[in-house]
Amino acid sequence: MIVDSGTPIHIVYDHLFVSNTREDYTPVAGFSGNASHATHRGDLSARVHTNKNEYINLVDKDSTLVIPDCVRRLYSVRQATHKGYKVQLDSTKPGIWISEHFIPFVNDPETDLWLLPLYPSTHKDNGLYPLPSLLRSSNSSNIHRDPR
Repeated sequence: MIVDSGTPIHIVYDHLFVSNTREDYTPVAGFSGNASHATHRGDLSARVHTNKNEYINLVDKDSTLVIPDCVRRLYSVRQATHKGYKVQLDSTKPGIWISEHFIPFVNDPETDLWLLPLYPSTHKDNGLYPLPSLLRSSNSSNIHRDPR
């Protein structure tokens, strides 16, 4: 996902990283002024890779619009900070702090944009995507360690 400080909500063009979806026809305006609309709203649900070589689940409740005719997935810095995450953009190590986990951004050399690499979640459970139960930590948060 492209890290975007301007969009107020995460934007995707498919359901790969969205759970708990419901129909939603919110109108949106693109950067070039073109108009479109969402088809669904839901939770951003993905796995992210930390700087300590761990994979954790990222679940941002009610944070994502599915807009089928958008060209790229956008990760909203505003949504991240609203959820309490610390986003570092102006530093030598750009990335995002989620609790005690740091997820580094990756620079796309073609566009010179920062990307948040997402990986599809591996299991579905009532619309959420937790890791298999044997890998779950003892707390009940949405962030779980993967020992790989």
